[in-house]
Amino acid sequence: MMNPGTNFRNLVVACMLACACGYPAFGVARSQAVASPAPSNSSQPLPSSQPATLAPRKIALVRRVYLGLLAGKIDRKLFDARMNELLDPVSLASLKKSLAPYGPPSIIISSFEQITPTYRVVDYTFKFSGARSLAIRFTFASGGKISGLSFPEKFQ
Repeated sequence: MMNPGTNFRNLVVACMLACACGYPAFGVARSQAVASPAPSNSSQPLPSSQPATLAPRKIALVRRVYLGLLAGKIDRKLFDARMNELLDPVSLASLKKSLAPYGPPSIIISSFEQITPTYRVVDYTFKFSGARSLAIRFTFASGGKISGLSFPEKFQ
């Protein structure tokens, strides 16, 4: 039998694949006064000196989501309907347990961003004390809500 963390990761991967293929499984996301980026169909690896659309409010949003997951609580308004279904109490408890050894991040940086007409994918690296780091991929629907979270394969 698979553990809940593995099941959650598999569901998130499936949701991200559906999103990447343009499958409308995530419902309609509405903007919360955050303008969507201009659409582009190309992947754009970013030079190390240039952060991805990391205005202070984007850093605050990503940090807020991480800290919510660390506490086992999330602001459901930040996520689309499908992610709210996936982030059930069992999944949140599993994520809380997995993130506990990392604690709060000291620095958040971005290394990759891909923008399409229907979503935006940004890879963030969360740096912690003791030279530890964790990469988390955030997928944002065109309306700005979070429609996917991906953690590294070895994340437990």
